[in-house]
Amino acid sequence: MAAFSSFAEFAAFLMLYVARADGQLHHLEEEILKERLRYFSRETETLLEKFYAMTAELEDPKFTSVLRENLDSLTPVSAQDREYLIKSLYAIVNADGRVQAEETQVMKRLREILFILAV
Repeated sequence: MAAFSSFAEFAAFLMLYVARADGQLHHLEEEILKERLRYFSRETETLLEKFYAMTAELEDPKFTSVLRENLDSLTPVSAQDREYLIKSLYAIVNADGRVQAEETQVMKRLREILFILAV
């Protein structure tokens, strides 16, 4: 499983996972992802390469496990960073002009997890 060494890694992982939630990575989603990830790190390509293969193969139950296993190491996260990440995830989901059911489900779960990071 992945162990995130920084919130930037966590953000990259989530952004990639959300972008691929509907089974594909649309070029508009990828553009928004890279643009938004720059807020957390200038090493966007490195971060995306690190998690690309993992997010392609990660099934839903394992996704939740990865997040839960890393919650302790990621707290506390500033409200500003959490808010920017949530807005970024929505921007990625909406980038191609279509929001699939899979994307909606992932976003619902992520909102809950990101609020846990606030505690």
